[in-house]
Amino acid sequence: MEASHHFFFAGNNTRALDHAVIGARQAILHGAPAEAEAALEKLRKSGESQLRYVSELAAAKAAQGKFQSALEVLATHELTHFGGEETATALLVRAEVLHRSRMGGDAQIAEVAQAATAAVQTSGTETEKLRAIQLTAEIAADRGDQTSPEIARGSAKRIGESSNSRHVSALAKLTNAYCLMMMGHYREASNSFAGLVQEFDQLSLDLDLRRGVNGHGVVLTALGRFDDAANCFRRAAALALTIGDTEAHANAWSNLGALYHDVGAFEKAHEAYDLCPSSTCRRH
Repeated sequence: MEASHHFFFAGNNTRALDHAVIGARQAILHGAPAEAEAALEKLRKSGESQLRYVSELAAAKAAQGKFQSALEVLATHELTHFGGEETATALLVRAEVLHRSRMGGDAQIAEVAQAATAAVQTSGTETEKLRAIQLTAEIAADRGDQTSPEIARGSAKRIGESSNSRHVSALAKLTNAYCLMMMGHYREASNSFAGLVQEFDQLSLDLDLRRGVNGHGVVLTALGRFDDAANCFRRAAALALTIGDTEAHANAWSNLGALYHDVGAFEKAHEAYDLCPSSTCRRH
């Protein structure tokens, strides 16, 4: 993002915005959303309000668990699903924020996700399409729909196999693993999570790595591999803390507390819950 500062001070706001958006996206993926937010806020103070900038700023905030702030940023634009790539990105970020934060009813979240998915399928990138596929599968699974995750697996596999990007390939495997988990295929999901965690580790993609490690902890818990699951939740908490995602940090400790409670280790459960800095902890 350093290049964006040079262009900004040189008075070339267009080039500054281009580099800021690209740099912010990479910073978020590699676990530095606070840095992305700080750089984008400088442009905001200069009066920048283009939708692609707004979407990345909202994504940076959401990656830190600042859901209300992310929605407020997106609210500066009236979004429709007919506005091209930039609108597709904004719609997807809003749908993900609403789903993750539960700041809305089930019907509203499903409606927003449907609009986002339609827009992304037309104008989104490969990674955005995969994010939309998983989001749709998660919402369906919340309703008890076991068919949608199976369909999502096939869609994700096709995108992953047709791409030359290691990130896209790993992200497709992450979607597959989560779908297997939602379908109750825990052993197969565990194998998938184990492989993709190594890939995200090698790529230094901490945001997706955190999701993979936490998901692996959930399926290991279901398989009764409690020590391994506890290690996953501890690592997920450490990653969330490094990233600055307060909600994910709380969630990891909440998962660990629930694990210890379920096996009767009540003192350890109490210690884990004490480290959960939010009253909104929930498994996901």
